[in-house]
Amino acid sequence: MARSAIFLSGWEYNRILEVEPDKPKVSALPARALWEGASQFWLFSTVYCTRESLLGEIAASEDLGWATGYIFDDLRRRGFLKTFEWRSLREENPLRFDELRLRHQILRERYDEKALLRLLEKGEEEQLEAIKLDLMRPIFEHLDCVSNVSPNSIIQWVKKRDEARFAKSQKATSRAIQLLAEPLAKRIRTVRTGTRLCLPPGTGVGELEVAAQRQVEKEIQKPMIPDLLAGILPQPDYHTALKDTANVYAPIDRQLRADFATNVGKLERLRDLAQKYLWPDLHGEWLPRLEEDPEFLSEFEALLSDALMRARYDPYLEHMTDLAINVVSGAVFLAVAGVANVVGQDPLTSGTAAGTAGLSTRRQLVKLHDARREATNNLTLFYQKARAST
Repeated sequence: MARSAIFLSGWEYNRILEVEPDKPKVSALPARALWEGASQFWLFSTVYCTRESLLGEIAASEDLGWATGYIFDDLRRRGFLKTFEWRSLREENPLRFDELRLRHQILRERYDEKALLRLLEKGEEEQLEAIKLDLMRPIFEHLDCVSNVSPNSIIQWVKKRDEARFAKSQKATSRAIQLLAEPLAKRIRTVRTGTRLCLPPGTGVGELEVAAQRQVEKEIQKPMIPDLLAGILPQPDYHTALKDTANVYAPIDRQLRADFATNVGKLERLRDLAQKYLWPDLHGEWLPRLEEDPEFLSEFEALLSDALMRARYDPYLEHMTDLAINVVSGAVFLAVAGVANVVGQDPLTSGTAAGTAGLSTRRQLVKLHDARREATNNLTLFYQKARAST
């Protein structure tokens, strides 16, 4: 089954504290996606989010002027983001809703309010994401979403992520998505381009202004975060507590809005390129195969590596590869001829065998080379055109 959509999740783990999983619960969207490549918005035809997540962002924008709510709502207006209301699953797919209720019941028996708060207070990102993935799997299946891990906001407040451990724990699909986005998001040497919708908060903002926001975050916001993310603290109460310091966030909010205005056009062009060159293979073959066989990740990494190399070095990479094929087939000829001499055969007669072996090997290498180029042609074109247009 094709995987053409992705779910940008927020605090949906807090739904395990309710009697029914489809009862509306406060949430928000992972803002880090905006300055970590925004890959969800160009790798997939549809990006879903829980309705309450977008509403929570919009409320923060209206009450406190926070830029992320404005940005996510603008992405919705442009067709990049689509909300999903959990209670609609009851009528749209009763079997999936029954599965959702069963998973919800099992998780409720495993985690009570105290246990969830403990995970939030300790910043247990992996376990919180595991709860969400387990709970939301019926929704992912209903919407044909790839099963992935969204950027988790808890690490901003409690502890830094162990990147090596996190990468190792990722699902094959999530790792593949990350690998596809890295060459563009990090502006590495292979492909000189960029896809961030925003630069990291505070970029280009004065040190005193950044320090002032960090102080408010530490002294006022941070103590409320576990209760807020668990859905225990009402969002309006959280906003009320921050009203008097709302002006402190203004400099970074202006930066984020300005970055978005500058870069959203690049996102739209990149999405058009991905739709033409990347989506057919990614959605129809690679992601479904990764879900069925995580071991395919190593082969996918090889395909990606080849495509990035070609995107950087074509057209003379093909000449170098052909040269290598000639060298290898020549080496086979010499090796076979050498063996013939050792055993006392006539080198002129055995040379025919050597030539046949060398020709056969060269044909096999050419066939392999052509197959690999065909498999990575569209991916190579995508990176080449992304570099030129963004």
